[in-house]
Amino acid sequence: MKRKFFYLVAILILHSLFISAQRLTGEEYTTQFVTMDDGLLHHYIDDIYKDVTGYLWISTGGGLSRYDGYKFVHYNMNSFPVAIKGNFVHKVCEDDFNRLWIVSEGGLDVMDLWHHQKVELFSGIDSLNLSFLENPVFNIMKDTKGDIWLYASKIYKIQLSEEGDIQDVLIYEDDLHAELFVALADMDNDGNVWAGFNNQIFKLFPSERNQLKAIPVSEKLKFGAKTMIMKFLLKENDVWIGTDRGLYRYYRNEDVLKVYRSQAGDPHSLSHDYVSELALTDSRQLIAGTLRGINIYNTSSDAFDQIVAAHTSEGFGLNSNFINTIFTEEGMIWLGTETGGINKLTPRNAFIRNYTHDKNVEGSMSQNPVNAILEDEDENLWIGTVEGGLNLKRKGEEVFTHYTASSTARLSHNSVSALCMDDEQRLWTGTWGLGVTLLDITDPGKRPVRYIHSGQYPQFLVDFVGALTFDRHNNAMWIGTNQGLFCYDIEKESLEKPFRDNLSDQINGIIGSVIDNDNQLWMGCAEGVYVIDLNRQEDHTFSYVHLKYKLDDPQSKLIERITSFCIDSEGVMWLGSDGFGIYKRMTNEDGSYTFQSYTTSDGLANNNVKGLLEDERGNLWISTINGLSCYNRNNNSFTNYYEEDGLVSSQFYWNAYAKAKSGLLYFGTLDGLVAVDPEMIRSNNAAFRVTLTDFYVNNERVNPGKIIREDISVADEIILHEKTRSFSIDFSALTYRAISNYVYAYRLMGYDDNWIELEKNAHTVTYMNLPAGTYQFQVKYVPKERLDTGEVTQINLRIKPYFYKTVWFISLMLLLVVLAIIMLHIWRVRSYEHQQKVLKQIVDDRTEEIEKQKGVLTTQKNELSQRNLLLSEQNEKITRQKEQLVEMSRKMRKMTTERLDFFTNVSHEFRTPITLIAGPVERALKLSTNP
Repeated sequence: MKRKFFYLVAILILHSLFISAQRLTGEEYTTQFVTMDDGLLHHYIDDIYKDVTGYLWISTGGGLSRYDGYKFVHYNMNSFPVAIKGNFVHKVCEDDFNRLWIVSEGGLDVMDLWHHQKVELFSGIDSLNLSFLENPVFNIMKDTKGDIWLYASKIYKIQLSEEGDIQDVLIYEDDLHAELFVALADMDNDGNVWAGFNNQIFKLFPSERNQLKAIPVSEKLKFGAKTMIMKFLLKENDVWIGTDRGLYRYYRNEDVLKVYRSQAGDPHSLSHDYVSELALTDSRQLIAGTLRGINIYNTSSDAFDQIVAAHTSEGFGLNSNFINTIFTEEGMIWLGTETGGINKLTPRNAFIRNYTHDKNVEGSMSQNPVNAILEDEDENLWIGTVEGGLNLKRKGEEVFTHYTASSTARLSHNSVSALCMDDEQRLWTGTWGLGVTLLDITDPGKRPVRYIHSGQYPQFLVDFVGALTFDRHNNAMWIGTNQGLFCYDIEKESLEKPFRDNLSDQINGIIGSVIDNDNQLWMGCAEGVYVIDLNRQEDHTFSYVHLKYKLDDPQSKLIERITSFCIDSEGVMWLGSDGFGIYKRMTNEDGSYTFQSYTTSDGLANNNVKGLLEDERGNLWISTINGLSCYNRNNNSFTNYYEEDGLVSSQFYWNAYAKAKSGLLYFGTLDGLVAVDPEMIRSNNAAFRVTLTDFYVNNERVNPGKIIREDISVADEIILHEKTRSFSIDFSALTYRAISNYVYAYRLMGYDDNWIELEKNAHTVTYMNLPAGTYQFQVKYVPKERLDTGEVTQINLRIKPYFYKTVWFISLMLLLVVLAIIMLHIWRVRSYEHQQKVLKQIVDDRTEEIEKQKGVLTTQKNELSQRNLLLSEQNEKITRQKEQLVEMSRKMRKMTTERLDFFTNVSHEFRTPITLIAGPVERALKLSTNP
């Protein structure tokens, strides 16, 4: 028996420890607000529901909104393509057939989530049983069997068939108009719900003639007159019941009812009796929403932690006390309020602790930006603030002691901008306004040891201090100011200008300094960095080197601005730049230096660096003006943290960084101090599936239809035309909690097969003027340093070409060309044949004509021959006659000559008679000579 008793005690102790470990309080959360400024339709939030895909559906006083973590898609009475019946939406629920049931002041709407269209399910059903289609509906739910229950002055059960059609509509006929709201819940997981009305809780069962009957759950579950029952919640085996008269706990096994109410002056009672909502966190802790914030139930104390609309020192609080609905998932708590939109409570990262000013807490830190941090040998933390003086947080304590210009410590100025310890355990407190104050840390409240400012040293501009560095080699304190660099000799108690020339008065804007392993002082300033050899020269001055221009590219002539330094465990120096990211110093064989830069293009949160620290794992932490980066040198990757990760502010401040002996890293921000415990960081290996959330063509949203047949989240193909100028695809991992170092990576297979990483919070990809073809768009959400891992979401993309580029058109053109060639060939052949026939006919005709001409010519030839023969004969005859005539002529001439001779002799005697005779004789001679 004793052993059993000890076992029982051990179990109870372990249980109490577990409960204590699981207990959540308001300080463990950060709060973000989602309001109309962020895109909400209305600040009145009545319901928050998550569908199977992962979208959040937010029922508001101005309509229904779908939220994917980045943006909203709205539905109201005027929305397209789906317009709902009423703008005041009360609740929604999703059935087993991808349909969203929406109840509003205008009645019931059913929307097909895959096709973005309203569905008419009630055709053929007796309209007398369907008054909820056109009248206000206040509540709706789905039971464990997949049937739908709703309350609209009557209670209805809508039974669905296996195909999703309306099988039957059952009604609880009693008039419940007096009930503003009826809570419904399938508490026994049997398809028969509990309902709260008429000041009692009933269980509803089907009965005859499509009726529902109500049977009281227990006689104990009766409440006072006009009690409005708002919510049922099963936790372990107890049923919690929220009403407007308090919170009830029903012990089912014992049939006992216990009530919790608000008690004035008791911060651990309910904050208000009107309990509007109940929910369980992931760790099964009960949360009750009321008209005065929320209440987190503590099992071990049987009491509540109240979270109301009042900001605490951790920056936590609600913007509205009127809680309408609570949704919990992934450790987050979503509160739908009546006047403040959505309040999202996110668990703080365990490795981040914030210290801020709270006017209601006496021991909180001073307000205003943190400008200097130092941990002394006793592990006490000293924090300098802007116009807030010096703060001391002693080891093991969580309160701060303040030292100001008006306190007994008598700081020279309340803006503390630099801190440093010397070998005498004195705290050198540099201020931005009146030089340096030396404090004895063993008794910091007593009068300061010494003041160093321009009033005491008129020749030295030491009032605005940006850097303090103790030089153990020379037993001196280097004081870098906004208008010069000076050296204070501690042994001589004298302030010196350490250089031969007038350099001391010419260095401006000094911020940050460090002494490296080679006994060189590195002093950052507005024009680069000065490297000072701490080994004095013969004249007791110091030599220096000025690196004025961009460290990794001096030839660019870009002015460098070094603000911070860190020498890591391997002796490597890292330098922070106000504009060019961080540098890694590398020493060459000849002793000169080269620098390698890391910027936002490598993953750094921002290029304006304020501080650098190394943790125990060798990782480098970089504070910037927008985010805190952790650089892992092993895999050459950055992890960035912001306010959504738990930082009190993402904007860090000058000079404010220090590493504690415990390994904690401290950074100063505009709004307070951040403590980081790197050992508490656990790698996040969660896997996420990306959902395509929206699709745009030429900047216009595309609904299911021709381009996509179904909603883009479930579609398998996108069909576009080559004339499309541009298209965009939105996507989301549908995780609503900030996850450090996770990014979206995408590619378009067939166009660019390499993964492309998007910037933080970017969730849209746009393509322009893609050529026709078949592609596959792929996207995933993975750790930045592991782009080769992760589940891929993909969708096929087909871009149709212009008709003249299509295969069928080209094929048709080729076919037409071939046909044209064939027809041309046929035509040419036929033309040739025709020409041959024509030519043959012509030849035949010509031949015949020639033959005829030949005959004629032959005849003519014969005739000519005969003529020629005749002519020949005549010629011969003529020739003979000629010859005869010639002969006769010869004879005549001879005769004539003889006659002339005769007549000559006698002429003179016969002249006249002869003359008369000569004419006739000549004619006779001529006639005798012509043939």
